[in-house]
Amino acid sequence: MAGTTDITPEARIGGVPIQQSAEGTPVALLYGRNRLSVNLVWYGDFESVEKRTSQGGGKGGGVDTVTYDYYASLISCVGQGPMSLISVWRGKSKYSAADAANQLGIGFMSGQQGQGTWAHLTSSASAQAIGYSNTGYLYAQRYALDQGAQ
Repeated sequence: MAGTTDITPEARIGGVPIQQSAEGTPVALLYGRNRLSVNLVWYGDFESVEKRTSQGGGKGGGVDTVTYDYYASLISCVGQGPMSLISVWRGKSKYSAADAANQLGIGFMSGQQGQGTWAHLTSSASAQAIGYSNTGYLYAQRYALDQGAQ
């Protein structure tokens, strides 16, 4: 039928899926160089942004595809501080600490005694704002998640 458009929607996710609870999990104590997974300790500001792409069809018809990009602000625990950060892995890509900050928007708190609170957390979720003293952690505001919001 001329002039019609089919819309192919993608399921929209309502939040960040978490594989398991990290409550009660000990904070890693690191010596030397280690590669480890981080534990998500806080997230907020979850956002899904709709993206529509159109693929024109013959005689006025076409297909619109609806997908979503997901973003969240987050804090992930690395281990007991103080520590330094050498590199960050995202999937199979490795970034130096400086590149992680510049390209991925990831910041790092080294886990000093009495370290300050991440400024974004203080302004957006002041009731949950703590400095995680003696804990090294990564943080990011409006961090781009994958298509599954992970």
